[in-house]
Amino acid sequence: MRVRGVEFFSGAGAVCASEVAANMATSCQRKNRRRMRRWKRRKNCEPEAMRRGRGMVCLDRLCAARLVTMGGSPGGMRAGRARAEMAASGRRARLDGGWGVCEGARTMRDIVRTTEEGRELTGAGRVARMRRMKFRAWAAVMAVVLVACGGCAGGVGREPVNLTTRKAEIVRYQESGDYARGMAAVAAEASRWIEARAAKRVEGERLAVVFDIDETVLSNWENMKRDDFSYISERWHAWVDRAEGTAIEPVRETFQVARRAGVAVIFLTGRKERDRAGTERNLRAEGLGDYAELIVRAESGAAEAGAESERGRSAVVFKTAVRKRLTEAGWKIIANVGDQESDLAGGYAEKVFKLPNPFYLTE
Repeated sequence: MRVRGVEFFSGAGAVCASEVAANMATSCQRKNRRRMRRWKRRKNCEPEAMRRGRGMVCLDRLCAARLVTMGGSPGGMRAGRARAEMAASGRRARLDGGWGVCEGARTMRDIVRTTEEGRELTGAGRVARMRRMKFRAWAAVMAVVLVACGGCAGGVGREPVNLTTRKAEIVRYQESGDYARGMAAVAAEASRWIEARAAKRVEGERLAVVFDIDETVLSNWENMKRDDFSYISERWHAWVDRAEGTAIEPVRETFQVARRAGVAVIFLTGRKERDRAGTERNLRAEGLGDYAELIVRAESGAAEAGAESERGRSAVVFKTAVRKRLTEAGWKIIANVGDQESDLAGGYAEKVFKLPNPFYLTE
């Protein structure tokens, strides 16, 4: 039978419980005597549970069954023998304050199945266990503190991945096709949204889609790779002026979807006014010339024709201000497509679409 998480076995040929207790007492004699001496010195008297001869069953760390006193030391084998004799004669066993009747022959063996469920300690054993738990909790807290302080003053920080290694990873990412697949997935989602939104157009609405240019509709991969991912101002402007950027095909298809649906396209870029001519030639050459407006940043603080006087301000502030102006002018921006978070932050668009770009960051 099973009594509160501990199972007893009985049957013909079973060993008397008193014999089991005696065998266990012999194997643990020295240890139990030492424990009893310590217990008596601490309490200066014999535990009441031992005087009454009460015992209980528990498991030690080796998963061996043994009889210990109820509410006293884990080594009270004298009380254990008494309790075992009572259990054998009356076929009853007391466990954790409750009585249970063991079925079967009069002789039984009190064997406890080795599960953690049966392990119960009281008195000194419980105190010892509580001390161990407190120590483990303290050790865990100290470990967390040490880990948190690993980077404090005097500590040595972990060396970052070498820049050359990172650049090699970026090249593999682009040339493996993973970059193109990521672009295609986002562009397809944007196309579906534009088509669905255009179909719900309300009469009089002026719908528009805002596109960034670099690494959004035009790729500058060859220039970046040639300059080892560095930004060299004069070389960059020369690249733009030569109009050698190539169209990113999935995004060009999104551009065409918008135009077929009667949705205007507005290009909003961080390129400067000096780059306007080269940018326009590049867009026309790549089949992206059917747009409503091309907005670039001014070279000086004064506003120039077709440029925004946002020099010295962050890309987020610049592009947010432009979208706000467009909205106030009557445009309904249903989608904003870009490769940087700074292209998309700030609102004034029904939905935004972030394209992958591991090459550089614009803030």
